Amino acid sequence: MDNKLAALQERIIKLDRNLKAIAGSFAGDNLETDDIYGAIVEDILTHSDPNDSNARILTRAKWVCGHYNDHALVVAKHTQPELDVQVSETDDLDELDWQETTMKVTTTPENAVIDAETQAMIARVVATMEPRHQQILRLLVCGNSKAEIADQMGVPRPRVSQLIKDIRNTITRIDPNFGMA
Repeated sequence: MDNKLAALQERIIKLDRNLKAIAGSFAGDNLETDDIYGAIVEDILTHSDPNDSNARILTRAKWVCGHYNDHALVVAKHTQPELDVQVSETDDLDELDWQETTMKVTTTPENAVIDAETQAMIARVVATMEPRHQQILRLLVCGNSKAEIADQMGVPRPRVSQLIKDIRNTITRIDPNFGMA
């Protein structure tokens, strides 16, 4: 366990500038940047693996920022009602787990509602998929390449490509306009 922690600390040091830049892009001021950066480091140390790719770790950092901002909006809703942020009871962000990597920066209450609705729709679409498709989607969202996915799942790369096409077809079948912005 100590080796894992030490290896992750080294990775954080190597990615420090990138992680701080990500935190800064989501923050309103330096104090908030430090808070978000702390949340990113804590999440990497508790949920990442030393063998994770840099892309996966940076994607996790963005996920933490999105989660942090959504949490801040929920707190603002309860402490500053004039913002009129509407969060549906069915949008339990903690329950959506890995799908949260799709979050965007929400700067207005309207964007927060749109993001929550989009995220709920993504969760519904993913819930209809087979477990193998869900696993591939998770790995894609975390920044893994097709080759990395093939290695992790123990299948040939062409099979991964076919499964990704199946995922696209599933999404298109459920919502033909999904992803068209």
